[in-house]
Amino acid sequence: MSCFLYFIVRELLQELLVNEFVRNRQFIVYDQIIKIFLNLIFMSARDTYHEAIKNALIKDSWMIIRDPYTIKYEEIQLFADLLADRTLEIERNGQQIIVEIKSFIGRSPMREFETALGQYIIYRTLLKVILPKVTIYLGVSRSIYQSFFLQKAISFIMAENDLKLIVVDLNKEEIVQWIN
Repeated sequence: MSCFLYFIVRELLQELLVNEFVRNRQFIVYDQIIKIFLNLIFMSARDTYHEAIKNALIKDSWMIIRDPYTIKYEEIQLFADLLADRTLEIERNGQQIIVEIKSFIGRSPMREFETALGQYIIYRTLLKVILPKVTIYLGVSRSIYQSFFLQKAISFIMAENDLKLIVVDLNKEEIVQWIN
C-alpha cells in the first residue's frame, strides 16, 4: 500500500510542479516530501501501537529508560523502540529489556515478519556484545498474535530463532502474554 501511495503522491507533485526547471532540479526535494507525507499517514497507527505497548509495560511495573534506545556498535547505529527496566525490591541489579514494537499494518504480514525477524536478530546479535544481560522482545498486538503468530509455520520460525514476544491488548493497554 505504501508503494502505491508513494507513486500517487509523486505523480500529484509532478503535476503541481509545472516549471520544468523545478521538475528536473528538485526531484530529491519532492521525493523527500512524499516520504514525509507517507510517514504522516502511517505515523498515527505507529504512535497508537507504540504508546499502547509502552503504557502496558508501565502498568506492568516497567520503567521506560529510553524511547528510543540507540544501539551503537563499531560504525553501526540502530534504534530500538524502548529500553525498559524493572527493579524489584528483592533484586538489586534489576532486569532490563529492549522492546521493538511492530504494528503489522501493511499489506503483507509475512513480509513485515521477515523484516521484523531480521531486525530482531541484528539487534539481539549486537546486544550480546553491548548489553549481554538485556533480553530483546518483539511487542505486538493481541489481534496480530492471534491471526498471524499462532500459525504453525510462524511458531516454528519463532522457536528456531528464539524470538520472544510481548503480546498486548491495545485497547486496555495491558500485557496479556509474555512468550519466551
